[in-house]
Amino acid sequence: MQLFTPDSVRNFHASFSDIKRNYLVNGASVDAFLAAQQVYSTVFYELLRGGRDADVSSTALVFDPNVLAKLGTQYMDVPKDPFGSLYQFWPGPWDKNAYPTIPFRCWRATKGPVKPGETGYLPYRYDDQAYAEAQMDLPGNPRSDDVYPGVGIAAFGYPASAEEVAYVWSVGENLVTDQLVARDLPDDEHKGGGDDINSWDKGGGWSRFYN
Repeated sequence: MQLFTPDSVRNFHASFSDIKRNYLVNGASVDAFLAAQQVYSTVFYELLRGGRDADVSSTALVFDPNVLAKLGTQYMDVPKDPFGSLYQFWPGPWDKNAYPTIPFRCWRATKGPVKPGETGYLPYRYDDQAYAEAQMDLPGNPRSDDVYPGVGIAAFGYPASAEEVAYVWSVGENLVTDQLVARDLPDDEHKGGGDDINSWDKGGGWSRFYN
């Protein structure tokens, strides 16, 4: 998808007005995040379908006209996801200095089911032990993170890279966003990414729900 290559737009976040900053300053509340994310998604659909001819005036969001002028005339006609929902968008890269926990996650299975003989899994938390295990498997992983920095509560799911040009995901078959910030909390088995088909999980953790 050409629009999401560094050669096209190197920093989508910097191309927008400060609603992302407002979200972070407002305590990273669920409502603030979802409100910002809805606006971003609307604008990204317009950009992908119209390029520099996109009409982004229907939102209160300001998109840098200098960046808009550099875009092509069209990138792709974006449909709904396989389950009839719009894809979700957030501009990258993620500013870890403003808020260190990346809300976009990769679903990972725990070692075993909740109890012997039961189906389902306990939520995967990316704590120090999970980090050490990931390092043994393949070095170069991000450090473990906390839902509340300094409190010691590890976040669900493996974190996406902070350097993504954009974060794109589907709410999946369960029609609920399974990322860290969600109004409707997913069940334990879906926490930390769940069945959200996404652009950042190179391991395809979400595919476990469709196989």
